[in-house]
Amino acid sequence: MFDGFGCVWDVTAAQEIVRDRQPGYVRVADLVGYIHLGVVAVDKEYAAGLSGPYEPVIIALAPRVGNIPIDGWHKVWKAHLDGVEDLPALLLTGEEEQQVRLIDRLADPADR
Repeated sequence: MFDGFGCVWDVTAAQEIVRDRQPGYVRVADLVGYIHLGVVAVDKEYAAGLSGPYEPVIIALAPRVGNIPIDGWHKVWKAHLDGVEDLPALLLTGEEEQQVRLIDRLADPADR
């Protein structure tokens, strides 16, 4: 599970959906600010100890936020530390994101 940005996603279900896809790429600089600002918490010591190659992060179109990883924030931090500019990424479609989103705390109650 990933709990962030007012939602909870089932990462295991997302991994199953994207399992056989070819990755695209996401810019590390577009994501690392969320960690610097404390919006997303990562265990920086753990992340620093990760070794390559970099496995793809899973990106979802989060309500009210845009494209964000729902799996792979430690990889984002490690890539930042290593000076890696782009990470492989697997993108969920909007429909797939809705399938794996378990909770949306900020949704209008009329839309639930």
